[in-house]
Amino acid sequence: MSRTASIRSFKNLMPQIRPVLTGLVLAGLLAGCATKEPPAPPAPPVPTVVQTDIILTPPDEQALKVAMDQLFLVQPNRTVPWISPETGLAGAVKVLRDGFDDENRPCREFHSVITRGNLYKHSIGFLCKQSAGGWEVVDVQTYPLYRHGEV
Repeated sequence: MSRTASIRSFKNLMPQIRPVLTGLVLAGLLAGCATKEPPAPPAPPVPTVVQTDIILTPPDEQALKVAMDQLFLVQPNRTVPWISPETGLAGAVKVLRDGFDDENRPCREFHSVITRGNLYKHSIGFLCKQSAGGWEVVDVQTYPLYRHGEV
């Protein structure tokens, strides 16, 4: 058989062989797919803890008290900063003005801000001198927590 006859003979067989070859190729491809394991799903995101308040611990309260005690030594519009070395909580207290209450006691209006990261807690209040000589907070208004940098 000549080479030309062999090629013609093969071309004549092609229509009969093609479905068998196609089936074998597809079976091989599908068998390969069946053995592959699907990729693992992505890990769920780690939830972030959103702080919703600033709570003073005893060391924080002590650091704030020391700053409040200094308010009696400074002039109005002066700021007394403070920081709690144990917790890192920080803030400042500012005398806004001097005055007297209904009992004619000397009083000082103050503004306080406490910060932790991007959280700010503001308060405004009054300190008035007691008859025994000490000072007491007679009125304070705390404002909602402010988160700096959020829109």
